[in-house]
Amino acid sequence: MKSVDYQRMSDKEHEPSEKDIFSYLGNNATEAWVDIISFLRTNYDFSPEVDYGGKNYGWSIRYRKSGKSLCTLFPEGGAQQLTEHIRCA
Repeated sequence: MKSVDYQRMSDKEHEPSEKDIFSYLGNNATEAWVDIISFLRTNYDFSPEVDYGGKNYGWSIRYRKSGKSLCTLFPEGGAQQLTEHIRCA
């Protein structure tokens, strides 16, 4: 079984700010993160919600409107790729 070489933001007591997320991601992933957030702001009328999904998932940024989810972004430190799941409603 392949070991996991990334970490999610899992400190329940500290809701991360945008600056915290950028610091956690590092320079390369921050650029991709900003591009995705910019795309979502430009193309969708959804407001971001910061959500704590428990110790296995950690903090995330969720985009949803009227109870319908567009996507959820999980900042991961040390990740080698950026993966997002977008469900079209």
